Amino acid sequence: MRFLCYLPAGYSGIGKNRERGGWNVPSSRAKAWLTENVAGNSDVDNGSTILTSPVFDLSNGGEIRYAYWLNDIDGTPLSGDSLTVEVATNAGGTNWTELRNYTTADSVWRFDTIDVGTEIAASSTMRVRFIASDGGTQTVVEAGIDAVKAVNTSCVTVVPPPAPPASVSATDGSNCNQVSVSWSAVAEADDYDVFRNTVDDEGSATLVMSGIVGTSFDDTTAVPGQGYFYFVRACAESSGYRYRLLPSVTVADCLTHKADMQ
Repeated sequence: MRFLCYLPAGYSGIGKNRERGGWNVPSSRAKAWLTENVAGNSDVDNGSTILTSPVFDLSNGGEIRYAYWLNDIDGTPLSGDSLTVEVATNAGGTNWTELRNYTTADSVWRFDTIDVGTEIAASSTMRVRFIASDGGTQTVVEAGIDAVKAVNTSCVTVVPPPAPPASVSATDGSNCNQVSVSWSAVAEADDYDVFRNTVDDEGSATLVMSGIVGTSFDDTTAVPGQGYFYFVRACAESSGYRYRLLPSVTVADCLTHKADMQ
C-alpha cells in the first residue's frame, strides 16, 4: 500500500554568498517556490540560495517526488550554474548527501523521483533541500520547485489464492432430475462455486451455485438430454478480499440426462 502526502509547511530559505535571488512564494495562492520572483534582474547572482524542507518520515522507504524549473532567461546555455538536490537522514541536517545536480536549461517544468531505501537510507527524520547556484559567467539563471511529495511505502501481506479443487466428478446416477457434483476439499478454501457449460470451456461457463460449504452439490436445473461440463473453484476470504481461481484441468466428464428418464 502506498500513500502520497505533500510535505507540510515549514520550508526555510537561506542565501550563501549571493547578492540576490532568494527563494519565495510569489503570492498567497501560489504553490511553487521561486528564486525571487520580482520584476527586473532578480536571478540568482554570485552564490547559492538554499530551500530546505521540514522533517518528514520515510522510515519504511519510499520516494521523494518533485517538479523543478531551471532556465537561463537569456536563452543561453548555463555555464557553471546548477540546481542541486540533497537529502539528509537526520533532523539536524548534518549528513547531507547530493543525489541530483541539474545543469541544463529549459523553459518547462521537469519532474524527478528519488528512491529512498535504494539511493539513500530510509529514515523517520528525512529532510530534502534544493540549492540554486550561480557559479559561472553572468547568465540570468532562475529556478523553481513545486509539487514536492513524500511517497511512503508500507508492506502488505498478500495471501495467495487457494489451489483449484481436485478430483471433480459428476454423475446423474439413478436420478432423472439432477446431476450430483463432488470434489476434494481444499485446505485454504472457505467455500466453493460450481459452474456449468455445454462445451469444455471454463471461461464461458455459467455460475450455477456459489458459497457452497462442503464438497458436493446437486444441480437440479440441468436439462434432460443435454450434455454438460462442470467446473469447481475454491474461494477464500482474507483481509477483505475474495480470491478465486478457476481450475484448468479439473473438468468433469460430459454427462447426459436421457430424455426417457422418469
